Amino acid sequence: VAFSGRRLVADTLDLDVHGVGARLSGDPAALTELAVHFASFRGGSATGPVIHVELHRGPPFLDLPRRLAADQIVDRGLVYNLGEITWVDHHGHASSRYDFAREHGAIHAPRVEDLIELGYLMLHSRLGVHLERRGLFRLHCMGVVANGKAALVLAPSGGGKSRLALAALTHTDAALLGDDL
Repeated sequence: VAFSGRRLVADTLDLDVHGVGARLSGDPAALTELAVHFASFRGGSATGPVIHVELHRGPPFLDLPRRLAADQIVDRGLVYNLGEITWVDHHGHASSRYDFAREHGAIHAPRVEDLIELGYLMLHSRLGVHLERRGLFRLHCMGVVANGKAALVLAPSGGGKSRLALAALTHTDAALLGDDL
């Protein structure tokens, strides 16, 4: 994977997240943005990819093997499950499929923004499972560092973490460690 300016010149991005391998492949524009989010984890894992997520720019579609009733209706869409595979119709804007037995997912969306968001969420979700098995846990928090000291602010969604981070970055010499996970 190489960069030309800020643009990714490849169709794969390999990650090593604390020993858990992941490979994102597909749309170069989406991969360029995701490479920024996962910059400190770039490079393949010694054990190879464990999680693979494909990002396809194009119309959403569900490759259901037969007609299924939705198992859940959630804010993000309609969820269908069959054995180890889950499909989500994101209200016609995108579709996603994840095979848990193979640790392989695919997202189809015409807009690169949807590929980035759904790819980020899918990868984070699966990384969390593998990292927890290794004794590492994710926190929903905001982290800042200033004067050699760091702080984490734990708060629920809508609790003001992003607003606090912006204020800290604007009015102090603090640096952002992370804002969300």
